[in-house]
Amino acid sequence: MPTLLQKPLARLLALTLLVLLARAAADDPPFCAVRNRSTGSYIDLSPLASNASGTPPNWFVRGWQFGANFTLGVCTSPLDEGPVGAYYSDGGRHVSIGNFATAPRYTGKKLTLTYEGGDLCPNRVDRKSSLLYFVCDREIPTMAQVSLLGVLHNCSYIFEVRSVHACAAARAASDRSVLGIFAAILLVFAAVELARRCCAAPLRRRFRPDFPADRPRWAPPASGWAARTRAFFARAAEPRQAIKLASSPPGHPVRDMEAQNTLLDSLDVRSSGT
Repeated sequence: MPTLLQKPLARLLALTLLVLLARAAADDPPFCAVRNRSTGSYIDLSPLASNASGTPPNWFVRGWQFGANFTLGVCTSPLDEGPVGAYYSDGGRHVSIGNFATAPRYTGKKLTLTYEGGDLCPNRVDRKSSLLYFVCDREIPTMAQVSLLGVLHNCSYIFEVRSVHACAAARAASDRSVLGIFAAILLVFAAVELARRCCAAPLRRRFRPDFPADRPRWAPPASGWAARTRAFFARAAEPRQAIKLASSPPGHPVRDMEAQNTLLDSLDVRSSGT
């Protein structure tokens, strides 16, 4: 009984764990990274969110036509505390132009990151927002170069971020995916083996009958029906002898009548011959 149930239960456990791992990986979006579903390319902007010391770098942008300079972070806040993703200074006060986000996305074929929920716009209705537009550039000498592209109604701000980290890295992403899948498979098989050793072995010892140690494992246990069936076919296969009718024993009356009939027959033969 445990032998029949062991493999289906193990497969069910493995399938359940794989489904749970796949759902967890799908529900957990990567930090400051995105995959292009149409091309399969993978872009990781997380190096722009922290430097070698682990602190988030601040990117300074000159606003030549705006009359103020900007400070922004990529997937982080340029300030020590708070959700502000980008700001400019006005009379010693930080004016927020959007709270930082950690999920870049593709708008058409353009990789963008949107910061929303900043301070109030001049119309006192909308709130300031920023759009970071990323461009792949493998020739710049620094990690990134940020420039202001335009300002709309002193409410929306558009920046261009040129960086080598904005270039597709499909091979690295594929390697990470393969390693993750391989690690998940190893974990599943380890869990199945542990469950088999802990649960299946005691059940097998409990339900298995006590056979002699020298009994071959392939010999089927004898039962009453099996023995009777083999005996029936053995009797049917035995050769049968011809049936012989035994004569009456000597001294029996029937035996005497047979002798008399034989004698009379011989006399009839002799008389007919003379």
